[in-house]
Amino acid sequence: MGLFLSLQQEDMWPGNGVDDLQQMIQAVVDKVCWQMSLDGKTTMFKQLAAFTARPMKAEFFADVFPAVRKWKEAGMKVYIYSSGSAEAQKLIFGQSAKGKILELVDGPFDTKIGHKVENESYQRIADCTGGSTNNILFLTDVTQEAGAAEEADVHVAVVKTYYSLITSFSKLYLPSST
Repeated sequence: MGLFLSLQQEDMWPGNGVDDLQQMIQAVVDKVCWQMSLDGKTTMFKQLAAFTARPMKAEFFADVFPAVRKWKEAGMKVYIYSSGSAEAQKLIFGQSAKGKILELVDGPFDTKIGHKVENESYQRIADCTGGSTNNILFLTDVTQEAGAAEEADVHVAVVKTYYSLITSFSKLYLPSST
């Protein structure tokens, strides 16, 4: 995938001096930064974000390391499938506040394998790992990704997000009106 930027006429300046070249470069940098700020699921922009970011330490929920260690001790393989680039994943999972979770991961996958909302992507991952889709458990907080994975015969668990998940209207909490 190539990087495509649409520079408008107002991004250009007439002339042909060094100042004009610097302004043109700045216009491109500004456009790329603007695209990155939209947090689109584009691997190339995620790669740029990883390489331009200051050194960071990723934060994980307290139960992540013990669970992943337990899975590894049980002989399971653990992979990461993210819309962030594989390179960004290595940086993030290699520098966490609790240690290097990257040592516990068998490999990263990113959108080069396919988009997470396309069921074919999960088949490709199974092919790459030498397994079958029905031996994969995919954890996500995005229902569209869960649906695509399920269509590929992958087991899915939706990780709770900020919102309450209900399976019945009887469990729905309705605030009293005043």
